[in-house]
Amino acid sequence: MGVELTASEDVYNFVLRRGEGQGERIEGTITKSGEIKVLKREPSFNTYPICLAGGTLIDTPGGPVPVEQLRQGMAVWTVDDSGKRTAAAVVETVMTPVPAFFQMVKLRLNDGRTVSASPGHPTAEGRALDDYRVGDTLDGALVAVVEHVAYNGEATYDILPAGSTGLYWANGILLKSTLATN
Repeated sequence: MGVELTASEDVYNFVLRRGEGQGERIEGTITKSGEIKVLKREPSFNTYPICLAGGTLIDTPGGPVPVEQLRQGMAVWTVDDSGKRTAAAVVETVMTPVPAFFQMVKLRLNDGRTVSASPGHPTAEGRALDDYRVGDTLDGALVAVVEHVAYNGEATYDILPAGSTGLYWANGILLKSTLATN
């Protein structure tokens, strides 16, 4: 569970995230006298981190490289504003320790490609991986299998390629960086 508090004139605004995995996000206010008012309540997938499993291969001009081996300045394949595949330097990398018993979502496409990542990791379309169901289209192929699997790694990883899209190929599947601001 996590709470974010910000002061605003005579009230405190809060965002409360309850539950792990499929949980709830609650927004509201607390007055100085202690009165609590809930303004919004919605389902929320409350999982952190939202990155890739170790060993995930990232497409680079020199061939696939495990995500955990990429460093700033190394070239990866990305997509530019016109939709063209282009090489770009990695401008940021992140390694996030995971809690014990962390679960990943593993998608297998009908063309044989697979990816394992945190359920909230975004695809090029902006959808979280956990939002996909069997029969949905992902990167030009149909999702054949959706599994939630235990992750035995100590950390998850992500990169941010230079450029405005934040896109890169992970195990041959076009995904969006969690570090992208757009």
